[in-house]
This record gives sequence, structure tokens and C-alpha cells, in this order.
Amino acid sequence: IEIITDAYGSEGYWELVNADSACGQGTILSGGNTIVGCGGAGNQNQPTGGYSSNSIITSDTACLMENESYRIAYVDDWGDGGFEFLVFINGFLVKEFEGSGSFEYFTFEATEPPSFDLVMLHAHVPAYQPQGSIDIEAEVYNAGTTTITSLDLAYTINGGTSLSQTVSGLSIPNGARAHITHPSPWTPTTDGDYDLVLSHSNLNGSNI
Repeated sequence: IEIITDAYGSEGYWELVNADSACGQGTILSGGNTIVGCGGAGNQNQPTGGYSSNSIITSDTACLMENESYRIAYVDDWGDGGFEFLVFINGFLVKEFEGSGSFEYFTFEATEPPSFDLVMLHAHVPAYQPQGSIDIEAEVYNAGTTTITSLDLAYTINGGTSLSQTVSGLSIPNGARAHITHPSPWTPTTDGDYDLVLSHSNLNGSNI
């Protein structure tokens, strides 16, 4: 587990437990300020110690049962959250969590990601554009274990004919985001509202 602290690193405490266990029950891993502990949520005692502020900390490694569910119990002294948690299984990023309150549980499954799992996050195109050549760009996230080197990127305008082309020369590893630009820009000739739909397929040649 990789822990990213905010500007108040001393305020946070966390534990890794089974999905049906509470903080303090059968603790597998833990870290942060033990003065806060499981019962210090929102107490605003402002204790010293714990993690340094604005830091990245890597926890010890734990041996988990494959396909079983676990959860991170996150406790914040001030009650405003701020820690981030990145969970890695066998070296692959499987979950990202960000705390926002005084006490939270973040659940994940102890399973490696699939080989191919590229998530289309959104179209990276400004909502207002002048007429002329417009680059159609997508932001994607690689949740799979295989580095993505090529894909087919397609877009439609107002439900019209899909324009699909291959984008190659990529290098998107597990856990990384990337902006992908379609080889053929779109050129509107009339002002108005348009509905843009983006999709991708054929990862590294032919993978779903």
C-alpha cells in the first residue's frame, strides 16, 4: 500500500483488515499516528508524530488470500481526510482511494487486474470551440497489467458514421493515464450544439 499524505501528515492513522473486521480487529498492516489510533476520528487533538507531511510512504508487504476482500480503515484526527491510498497486488495497481472525512473504510479484492483493461475516462475536448479543425482527444486509464502500445480510437458526431483509426506508438503502463489524439480531426462548418461519442477497441492489435 502506498500512502500519500497531505499537509497534515500527523493527523492520519490506518489499518488493513479483513472486509468483515473493524479497525483494530485482526490487523494485517497499519501505519500513521498511533496516538490517533482507531478511536481518534475527528477528536482534533492535533497530536505530534506519525507520518511526515506531503510525503509518499510505502507500507510493508502483506500476504493475502487470493480473491478475498479486504479493507483499509482510515482515521483522521481533524476530520477532513486528506490521505490517499494506492493498493498494489503483485506489483500492479488495483485501487486508488482518497480520504475525505474522519473515519472511512476502503474495500478492495486481492486479485491481479486482467491483462487488458483500458478505461475511457472522458473526451478531452473543450466544451466551446470555433469552427475549423478540432483535435478529438481522449483521456484513458490503464487498469490492466499489459502496457498498451496501440489501439483503435473511434468517434461519432450526432450519432453519425463512426470514424475509427489506429493510434500506435503508445506506451501506457499499468496505473497510468494518457491523452490519445485521433489521427483525423473534425471540422464543423456550422455553429451549433454537437454530441461527441468516443470509444476504443483492439488493444495492442486485437484484444478487447
